[in-house]
Order: sequence, then C-alpha cells, then structure tokens
Amino acid sequence: GDDERCHFLLGNECTVHSYRPYQCRCFPFWHILVTSRKNYVNYSKKCPGLKESLVKKGEYYSAEQILTRATEEYEIEKKYFFEMKKHDFDINKVYPFLPKNFVEEENKIK
Repeated sequence: GDDERCHFLLGNECTVHSYRPYQCRCFPFWHILVTSRKNYVNYSKKCPGLKESLVKKGEYYSAEQILTRATEEYEIEKKYFFEMKKHDFDINKVYPFLPKNFVEEENKIK
C-alpha cells in the first residue's frame, strides 16, 4: 500500500530490534534488491543506508556475505509464497514483481 511503514517503528526506531525477524536482519540483502539494480535504486530513495551505498559509503560487505544473506532470505520467502499458494492465494496478483520461475517451480512440486 501507500504506507509501507513498519508497524514496529516508533518514530524512526525499531521497538523489536533485538527480536526482529530474519527479513529485517538481512536487509538490504534481499534477493529482490540484489538481483535488480532498478529495485535497489528505487528502494534507495526511501532508505538512507542504501542511498549511501550507491556512492560507496557505509559498511563494506563481501560478495560472499551478500550472496549468503540474499540466498537465505530468498529461500524463506519462497517457502512462505508456496504455503500461501497452497491455500489458493493468488500470489502473482499481490506480488507482481515475483520472478516467473516462482510459479513454474511451485507447479513442478505439486
């Protein structure tokens, strides 16, 4: 929706930081961001940390570290999406940005 603000933010601080979910812990190394420069640039408009990374400021992460986190996040998301599809949830309608192979791979599993 228009307001993508996290429900756990109070002001600009995370109220569950020590207990935040893995998806939050691995940001910005989400598969959808690290595999698409367009998505990365779009998200950087909302995230100061990503914006700094585009001009090579901030903390450095090796390609291996980024790939590990992005792969873990991708596998978690994939399981979630497949579970939603089992319940006739039209995942492509809600998440139109998903790669086409999500649906193809899920159909092979059934």
